[in-house]
Amino acid sequence: MNNPIELLDQIKKVDAPPFLVTRIRQKIENSRQSRFSTGISWSLGISLLVVVVLNITIMMKQTHSTKTAQDSNLAVAMNLIPTNSLY
Repeated sequence: MNNPIELLDQIKKVDAPPFLVTRIRQKIENSRQSRFSTGISWSLGISLLVVVVLNITIMMKQTHSTKTAQDSNLAVAMNLIPTNSLY
């Protein structure tokens, strides 16, 4: 009995209760029925892709316009742009 492999010889097969088996089969059947069709999956995927691309495009345009405005404000704040006024 010192060898752990000998303990494996004592394992016996046990039948599952019928109630448990029917519950498992019903869950498997429900998961098959609750899936989307191929057409709906494709349309949802493409629409999600369009929304993501649109968001990225808007963010890039907004970042570019904000960045140029910030650059000129920074240059004025650091007196890098000379003022030509005498007074």
